[in-house]
Parts: sequence; C-alpha cells; structure tokens
Amino acid sequence: MKVRADKFGKYIFLLYVFLVLSLPDGIKNMTCLYKMSTRGLPILYTYNYYFSFLEIPIILVGLYVYRASIIIRFGKIIVVVALLNIIYAVIGMEMNIVSINSYELFLLLLTGFSTASIVMWVADDLHELEKILDWFILLQFLLQIVSAISGASGADGRYAAIGMGSGATASLAAAYLLWALFCRTSKTWWPPIVYSILSIILSGSRANFLAFIFIAVVFSGRLIRRQIRQGNKRNVQLIILIGLAVLALAIYFGYQRGMSELLARFTNLFQGSFVSNVQEDASYLGRLRSFQGSMRILQRHPFGIPFSIYAIEYYSAYTFSMEYPHSTLLSYILLWSPVVAAFCVFYLVRLMTRCFKRKLDDGIYLLYYLAMIIFYGSPVLYSKAYAFTLIIISYIVVKMRFADNGEQYD
Repeated sequence: MKVRADKFGKYIFLLYVFLVLSLPDGIKNMTCLYKMSTRGLPILYTYNYYFSFLEIPIILVGLYVYRASIIIRFGKIIVVVALLNIIYAVIGMEMNIVSINSYELFLLLLTGFSTASIVMWVADDLHELEKILDWFILLQFLLQIVSAISGASGADGRYAAIGMGSGATASLAAAYLLWALFCRTSKTWWPPIVYSILSIILSGSRANFLAFIFIAVVFSGRLIRRQIRQGNKRNVQLIILIGLAVLALAIYFGYQRGMSELLARFTNLFQGSFVSNVQEDASYLGRLRSFQGSMRILQRHPFGIPFSIYAIEYYSAYTFSMEYPHSTLLSYILLWSPVVAAFCVFYLVRLMTRCFKRKLDDGIYLLYYLAMIIFYGSPVLYSKAYAFTLIIISYIVVKMRFADNGEQYD
C-alpha cells in the first residue's frame, strides 16, 4: 500500500491507534488510569478492564476530527445513553454507574467511536478505506498467531488475537469476510480473505463459521457473479484449491500438535443428526438459558439497567448464572434502554431495506449483521469491535448516498 508524503503522519498515528487498541492486558494494567473487574461475582469467567493513558490521544483526536469525518453521527447515541445514566444516578436508582464506579463501557465505546472517526477522516475515498480495513484485519490475524505461539490464548483449544477474546476475534474475521466479498468497491484482495477464514477456524467459533458459510451459500450466485465481474474467476478457482489444501494441512497438523479439541468443536456437530446435535449442544443450551434469563431481567427493569459491564454481569449472574446475555441485541436492550436499542435496530433495518431496493449487495452484509446481533454476541467488550462496526456502517451509508443520486461508487 503506497503512502503519499502528505499522508505519512496520519498513517503513523493510525498505526499507533491500531497498536494501542491491541495492547495486552499486562501493558494496559501498567499504564492504566482506571480499572474495573467483575471478580467476586458468582460467574465462571470474570472480566478485567484497564483504561490506559495511551488511549487518551485516540479519544482527543477522534472527537476533534469528528465533524470533518464522514462517520455516521453516532455521537448523538452516546450522548443520549450518557444522559440516561446521569438520570439513573440523580434519582438514586438501585444500581447506577456512579454508585458502583463502573465507567468501562463508556470508555470502550468512546475509544471505538473515536477510532472509527479517525479512520473515516484519514481515508480520502472508499478505496483507501478498503485498504485500511484490509491491513487492519491482517494485523488481527498476526496478533492471533503471536498469541497462539506465545501461549497467551488457546488453553481451551481456542485462539484469540491479542486484545480480544476468541469469540470477538472470529466475529471480526467473519464480518470482514462478508463485507469484502459482497460490499467492497475495489478488486478483492485475497490474502486477508484466506487469513480471515483461518482466523475463524483457529478461534473455534462454530457460530461465526456456520453463519459465514450459510450466507455465502445462500447468496453464492451474487458472490460468483460479483467476483467474475471483477475479473477474479481464476483467483476464485485458485483460492478454493488452496483453501482446501490449507484446511487439510491445518487438520493434519492440528491433530499432530494436540489441537483436536479445537477441531472437534466443528466435527462433532456433523456426526449423526445435525439438528439434534445443535439442540443438545452445551453452547446452544447456554444461549437458550441466557435468552430466557435476559427477558426476566427486562421484566424487572423495563427501562434498562446501567451502561456497565459490571451491572449486566451482576444481574445475569444472579438471574440465570451466566456472565451476560449471549445476544448482542438483548444486551443492548438492557444496557441502552429498549427505546434507544429499538431506534438503532430500526435505523439498520431501514438502511438494509434501502440497500436491497437500490440493488446493493451491502444489504446482504446488514442482513447478516442483524441476524448475528440477535442470535450471537455479548456486550461488546472490545473497542476494536465497536470501531469496525461503525466504520462498515458509515461505509455503507456513503455508498447509499451515491445510489440515491443515481450514481455508483467506482
């Protein structure tokens, strides 16, 4: 990727942003200004959050360039959620972010939002933005490999990129795959495609793997036509052959190096009845319990709960003995309040409908995203996930503006 002399400083700062967002907890702990922990709650997996002073430049620059950036005006949502939580504190709600000293979700959201604002400001056009996202995903795969080799992750047979969990790593890779194959305007760059598939496999995330396969198969006609129009017919054939070879090698060396636990997560689903295996799977049963438990929390707190990881894990632990609702949508109905969550969903559904009406394949990505936030996820615990989502939605909005004017972005 060539960098113009007048953009060199911006790209250096962008690299700083991506590296800071990917710092391991050890370094963030040594440089932290604020920390939060869910230790002490009756849950299996506790969460520690550290806000490093190294993140302050990201927030300051991100907010400064916000008006000059083409990012969607998500800042209004942050303000509304903040006002709601100020009201909770003023009226002395049973639990509020002030009484429990829990500001981590605001800091995560603000850092991710600022990162997205910076990226959308740095990129002069969508082609440049696409290259930035390509390199960002390659960085995540590299961080996952480093994590696997160093032993920082993989104790449970699942490998994560430094600075994220295995589920978030897979979600990021799967989202990139759907965006790159159905949305991007420039010619597909295949290395991050291949590495993203490997990243999902290494993460052991079956939900993301199956969701990607399902969307790719259902919309295979559009996918193939799109790649042929881009002149990628030979590349598609070559990638399929290489992909099968790499998958075979990964399975072989995986068993040789004791990674059978990771591979078994995938193969066990297809032994016998797939439907029965899913219904009897511990992960499926856990998600079902979390859905039911989340609805009980909402019944007791119809206006939502504090925008806090500690708060949602507290209520989840004492309601259905889990860390959080395994549905991003349910999580944010609770954390953002039903009204704010409903507005955001309405915005996405309306954008998806407009995409399909304008015959933009970006609607496929939004369909996938909406399905995943309903059936998968958690409170978003990583700034990188917030940033990626806001960048992609802003990217789609820009393309929609061109389509509304009867133009196609080239």
